[in-house]
Amino acid sequence: MRNLSFPLGMPACWALLSCGAWASPVESQVIIEMRPQVSVQRAQVQLGEIAYIQTQDLPTIRRLVALPIGRAPRAGTDVVLQRDVLARWVRSQVGLTSDQVVWKGADETHVRSQAQELAASKVERAAREALQQWLAARASRYEIEMRDVPRDLSLPAGRVELKARPLAENAEPSSSMSVWLDVAVDGSVVRTLGVNFTVHAYRDGWVAPASVGRGVAISPDMVQKREVEITASTGAGTLGTDSRGAGAAPMRTTRALRSGEALTARNVAPAHLVTRGDRVDLHLKSGDVELQASGEAMEDGELGQTVKVRWGKASAAVPTRVVAPGRVEALL
Repeated sequence: MRNLSFPLGMPACWALLSCGAWASPVESQVIIEMRPQVSVQRAQVQLGEIAYIQTQDLPTIRRLVALPIGRAPRAGTDVVLQRDVLARWVRSQVGLTSDQVVWKGADETHVRSQAQELAASKVERAAREALQQWLAARASRYEIEMRDVPRDLSLPAGRVELKARPLAENAEPSSSMSVWLDVAVDGSVVRTLGVNFTVHAYRDGWVAPASVGRGVAISPDMVQKREVEITASTGAGTLGTDSRGAGAAPMRTTRALRSGEALTARNVAPAHLVTRGDRVDLHLKSGDVELQASGEAMEDGELGQTVKVRWGKASAAVPTRVVAPGRVEALL
């Protein structure tokens, strides 16, 4: 147990109870009888919850009953409120003299917050539903298993609401994922906890049925569409069969592929129109004269970019402009 502390830096809204509200004198004596033990439901404890108040002045009794005296203890725990401490607090906030108040009852009050149990199954269900909704937009099918089973939660009395924090919109499913939940009671967040899952997610992707070397341009006949586990390639970003797939844009391997390996953002990349080391068609036009030769690209290039090309037995490379896949024009 612990002693209940009072917020001596009283907010302005509480000060209304102790300033202008007490401008008129109390017309009769006030009797405050402390109860030996009480159970409270609200986050802020009021004087009327821990003591019986008697006076013939109705406005006075209403103000004393609503007088805030401090925050309630955590759910399921006790605090001890001593009479002399409470008496000093009431005098400092209300302005009553010791002659105007008669204190009776217990020397101390044991204050306990009413608690309620939130079943672990409700926590699991809220986290699972949030993860399933997120996965449904990114996978054709999935399997999830909770790794750490949560325990029942002890919460203050009140209306409980579980709200999952949004998962990253631009992220890909991974084999280990966490869902963070905010637990609110009567609109105030009292707990935040993470629920961890093991995830297996699948969708259609491009697979190389045979091994492919590094730096090879991927043609449609070199890949097959199959269901692949996208969580097996952690952080790799398995390519789907949509606009990112091999059939939509030219791709080139950035490392050798094993037979049956799925295409990912780590092992393939968009192919350049001209790639360093490739043989390119070099066109040279001067007036009515147009020459064509074969050369070697010395650097990567996209449409309209300038790249250097070495052709014939020339020792020096010439500047060219990329005009089409594998085709450049000499700059004169």
